[in-house]
Amino acid sequence: MQKSLVRFGFTSNLRRVRVGDFRIEDSGRFIEFENILNIDKIEINDLDYKKCLNGILINVNGFNDGLVKIFNNRKFKGIGIISENNLKRKIILD
Repeated sequence: MQKSLVRFGFTSNLRRVRVGDFRIEDSGRFIEFENILNIDKIEINDLDYKKCLNGILINVNGFNDGLVKIFNNRKFKGIGIISENNLKRKIILD
């Protein structure tokens, strides 16, 4: 009868040096989230922003269907989706 050997190992330290396009060498720099996304942006007024927060569709013109960065008072607020001239919030970071 053959004895089976039990082998094991452990990690005492783990360091992530890369996630996608982000490298550890870049970790000291502050990167604004909105600058990473290569999509159109839309500035909406306070009233429309409140509607957007409540899930109400906002009528917009001049944008193609797809994702957009939402700004209010020149501050990045999140990501929205435009479909058939209507803006709907997707992710709000505020």
